[in-house]
Amino acid sequence: MVGLLGNCALGVLFPFWGYLLANVMNVFYSTDKDYVIERGSFWAGMFVVLGVCAITFYTPAFWGLGNVSERLACWLRKSCFEAMLRPHKRTISSCT
Repeated sequence: MVGLLGNCALGVLFPFWGYLLANVMNVFYSTDKDYVIERGSFWAGMFVVLGVCAITFYTPAFWGLGNVSERLACWLRKSCFEAMLRPHKRTISSCT
């Protein structure tokens, strides 16, 4: 569940990244130097916030999905090993 929630939050993160990038491009097209410095610092701060959010959401997403994949791999290995150890009877009709 933690991995699912982390990945849902990451799904919101990428469109927000596009929104930030579009706004930064709009700021850099301005000819007013003071406006570029003022708004550029604001959007740079927003990229820092985006980076902190990315670290915050990637950690539980990787942990949650890694935990699920580890349990699945363990279950599959255990099932395969038990199937190899289980004796099965062969009849003559199955050999021909």
